[in-house]
This record gives sequence, C-alpha cells and structure tokens, in this order.
Amino acid sequence: MIIDSQIYSLITVLITITVLMALIFRSLSVGKINALPVFIAVLFNFAIMWLFNVSLNIGTSIIASVGMGVGIDYSIHYFTRFRRILSSGEGYDKALIKAIAETSRAILSNATAVGIGFLVLLFSEYLVIASFGWIVAISMFTTALGSLLVLPALLSIFRPAIKLK
Repeated sequence: MIIDSQIYSLITVLITITVLMALIFRSLSVGKINALPVFIAVLFNFAIMWLFNVSLNIGTSIIASVGMGVGIDYSIHYFTRFRRILSSGEGYDKALIKAIAETSRAILSNATAVGIGFLVLLFSEYLVIASFGWIVAISMFTTALGSLLVLPALLSIFRPAIKLK
C-alpha cells in the first residue's frame, strides 16, 4: 500500500510541477525540462535509500514529494536567470554557462542551509524521523546538482523555444 501510494504521489507531484512550470514559463516543453532534473534527483535518492537499506515506510514515503517540492525552487532559480541573460542578447550557450556561474553559489548555499536544517533530525530517537532528516538533506543536494548540471544539459540538447517576456 505504501509503495502504491508513493508511485501515485510521485506521478501527481511530477504532473503538478510540470503543469505549473509550463504555466509560469508559458511552454509545455520548458515545463517538462524544468521538472525532469528534480525527478531524476528524487529517483537517485531512492537508489541511495536502497543502497543504505532504508525501507519505504510512512515516514520515508513523503521524502520524494518534499524533495521535489523544495527542489523545484533550484530549477526555477536557474532557469529564470538563464532566461534573463538570454533576453539581454547573450548567445544561448553563453547564457547557459553564465547562468550556472551566477546561480550556483546561491543554489548550493540554499541547499546546504536547508539540508543542514533537516540534518538536525538525526538527533531524533525515532529511526523514521532520523532517516527522514538525512534523506531530505541528500535530496536538497541532489536536486541542486540536478538544476545546475542536468537542467543546463537538457536545455542545451533540446533547445526549447523560450518566451523571453
């Protein structure tokens, strides 16, 4: 039942984020490209959970939704800066690189601060809460890296039409 609920949650969150990103950036392809790095990062987190033998239970089942919900902020931050640089007349490839340079410090600082905040949960006497804390902390880092590495790569490969205003 927990696994079925997790799958349903993941699909629901992914669709919701994609639709919201498509509405915000006025392009379905841009919405998909912004949501995909966050989804990949969450799948990576499940691999880490499997590696460390962390079971999917009531506490850990909400990690994917929390990770995607918080992690999408990093994609929004990067893409908004990329679009602003692009609209200033910078070439597409230069804008991709410049956006990484201009957003990486803020995104990684935010991911570190939020991650450390969740690591406090390691001191909980309840294993479910402690596991939740370190997995969400990892999720902040993987979603930040997804936004700084995977998102620019996807934008470079697919080059979607971007509405600048």
